[in-house]
Amino acid sequence: MSKSTKTNTYNYDPMSAAMGAFKALFRTLSKEGVEVKRGGTTFAVSAEFRWLSVAMGWARNASPWCSSFEDAHVGAKHRHQKVEGVTIYGPTAEAASTAGITPAVAIGGWEHEAGHPMYDQGGVEPAWDEAWGKWGEGLAQELWNKAGRGALCALPKWANLCADIRLERMLKHDHPHTAPRLKAIEAWVHKMERPMREDKSEQSLPSHIMCAIRDWGKGHGDPVASEYSEEALAVLARVKPIVRKLFTEGQSVSDTSHLPVEVALELLLALADLNALEPEAEGGSQGEGEGSDGEGEQGDEGEGEQGSGDAEGEGEGKGKGKGDGEGEGKGSQGELGGEGSDGEGDAEGEEGEWEPHSNLPSQSALERTLRGEGEALDPSSAMQKAYEGNAPSLTHRLYVSNGERPRVIESKAMKKMLRI
Repeated sequence: MSKSTKTNTYNYDPMSAAMGAFKALFRTLSKEGVEVKRGGTTFAVSAEFRWLSVAMGWARNASPWCSSFEDAHVGAKHRHQKVEGVTIYGPTAEAASTAGITPAVAIGGWEHEAGHPMYDQGGVEPAWDEAWGKWGEGLAQELWNKAGRGALCALPKWANLCADIRLERMLKHDHPHTAPRLKAIEAWVHKMERPMREDKSEQSLPSHIMCAIRDWGKGHGDPVASEYSEEALAVLARVKPIVRKLFTEGQSVSDTSHLPVEVALELLLALADLNALEPEAEGGSQGEGEGSDGEGEQGDEGEGEQGSGDAEGEGEGKGKGKGDGEGEGKGSQGELGGEGSDGEGDAEGEEGEWEPHSNLPSQSALERTLRGEGEALDPSSAMQKAYEGNAPSLTHRLYVSNGERPRVIESKAMKKMLRI
């Protein structure tokens, strides 16, 4: 295809290859009541989800008048508006061409969106009562107590990030031919995020944190890991045991579909715990002192993997007063494993040594991350950004249908309309 043909917005559709390349999966989805449409300027899915819709409802109802998390839950349950069916949208030919995406990115974007109803139980009524039983008096209430309504408002963004990690890993496992296209999506996203990675100021730290977690979790090779800030990588090192819960390849969909919301809650709690740390609360990898705290969490010598939840481990620690302490302790820092506070030794285990406390983001950056200020692009938001970035270069306003009433105009007629 010549360059002049490809750059003609009305004579090039990078999505056309996607329709044929993923035809088999679309047929499977159609049998399950899923409809596929072209419409709008980006990839999207319209549906109810068993667990993701609960997270969205909580966030929408966490208004200032809520005196407790229970108020937000009750409001979300009663105000929920049912969504009929499951519809996967792909951008129109004009929007896809304007955004400049390649056929590989186009196919990968559609495969990614198809993964949501497949692995997040799309088309299933939200499990309000089950969600309350799982988290209402546990993780969600704890997050509300520690970080307030702002963190709950950020829950959908983190739940979607976690859902993307899980679904892409499961999609690659169940449909190996999708792996190259999902990797093409990642390369395209990384290209658009380059200015953010080059900005090492505190303003960009929330995005660095979210993107570092996303890239490591998806497992496409993590080619830009070294470009994220040291503070973001220090946070990633601490939350890897939490993110690993999303590695559910080969497991039952229905038994694991709650994990994106659960892991998102745990990640936000881990950030809240890090935000609560005092500067002197954590020692270096070879720190030595005299102390009273020989037993507890956050030590420097431990065996095995970092723990999850209330982690237990064995180690030695010399604290601030006198004497050595040895034993087991349950951690106050949520997902942070380890042993013996302010201790001496090397933190052995799968995640390597603990990073010094000075490498962690500032309290300001952590608070902004908890409020959801960071951005980690996914196929939908990346497509929208690419379209909006390129649309102003056109010499006319582009017509984009909504997918409800397809409008097909031949090239000759379009040229006549635009007087080309």
